[in-house]
Amino acid sequence: MSLKITLYYTTSLDGFIADDENNTPWSKTSWEAYLLFCVQVQNLIMGRKTYELFISDPTTCGLTFENLIVVSKELARPRNGFVLAASPTEAISKLLSCGATQAVLIGGSQVASAFLTAGLISEVRIDVEPIILGSGTKMFLPEVSPTRLEFLSSECDQHGRTTLRYKI
Repeated sequence: MSLKITLYYTTSLDGFIADDENNTPWSKTSWEAYLLFCVQVQNLIMGRKTYELFISDPTTCGLTFENLIVVSKELARPRNGFVLAASPTEAISKLLSCGATQAVLIGGSQVASAFLTAGLISEVRIDVEPIILGSGTKMFLPEVSPTRLEFLSSECDQHGRTTLRYKI
């Protein structure tokens, strides 16, 4: 059995997933679309920094998921409901052992780069917000090798948010 991993980011027009203070000034529309997609898939993978933001965000506290995986070598023990994995391949193994067929990788650049380098991402889904941050956290670390993507679709809403989907 294989596992479809969708990397899902919201970015600024200039390609940042957060500003210099790790804030994500995205519209309510983007945030709602992001959460809806995650809830539909039911299996989330995140890095330690995203995990810390996730557990402190009041909009995610009431949501329930089948599997919540934190990929980290630094986190000693995640909260109840979260499973710790030391590597991307361990995260995949844990999800496959639960019978999962798809998962959403929700950030950040370190964990996304590790999954991309390991060849574990099936699809990239990006919501581009009509905002320029100027600086902040990029989608991937600089050492990631160039990767050619296949365009799947694009969609734009009335607020100027554009969703792009690519197959890897």
